Amino acid sequence: MKSTIPNGNANTAFRPACLTQEIGRQSNMSTQLRPDEPLAPRHPLPRSAQVDRDDYLLDLCRGKQVLHLACAAWPATKMWCEDGSLLHLRLLEVAARCAGFDWSEPGLNVLESHGVNDLHRLNLLDANQVEAGWQDMGFAPDLVIAGELLEHLDRAGIVLENCRRFMKPDSKLVITVPNAFSVRGLLHVLRGYEKVAPDHVAYYSYSNVRELVERNGF
Repeated sequence: MKSTIPNGNANTAFRPACLTQEIGRQSNMSTQLRPDEPLAPRHPLPRSAQVDRDDYLLDLCRGKQVLHLACAAWPATKMWCEDGSLLHLRLLEVAARCAGFDWSEPGLNVLESHGVNDLHRLNLLDANQVEAGWQDMGFAPDLVIAGELLEHLDRAGIVLENCRRFMKPDSKLVITVPNAFSVRGLLHVLRGYEKVAPDHVAYYSYSNVRELVERNGF
């Protein structure tokens, strides 16, 4: 399986190379540290152009069968549906088929009120519910989109593992996260405050997202 990780803020992302790993790869810390080896080595970052996050995802999903995780984007669902910016609505316009998984009942209700079908309310942390949702979809997705999701999860690895178990071998998992080292975010810190959504529980960089997906079989 492949994992494509654009790493950027909510509006922009970076396009690194796809990461293709064998299932069951060990953590990079699985061997004992040598005396001459730094505990926190420097990781080279891929050189890539800055792109618009939504445009990047829409281009990837064009003509594909897509599963969109956390599709409702609650509590902003109603606002973004009304102004046309909700990612799930835009994916429906370009994908050959697009299903959505989400736990938020009010968010899914808003989507249904806008005529959206193929929605599945489930807990991504529950493997049995994920399996049931996968079977209810009735198709095997080419792409699984996890856009701005991981930073909301306190057990992100379980969600990745639950999805990996049911993905076909040539499926891609596409992840976007707010960039922990965005210039805009660092400027806020230098001014003495942190600008972050109240339900975010983690910050991610290219290197630790890569480590997370590799630990979970991608």
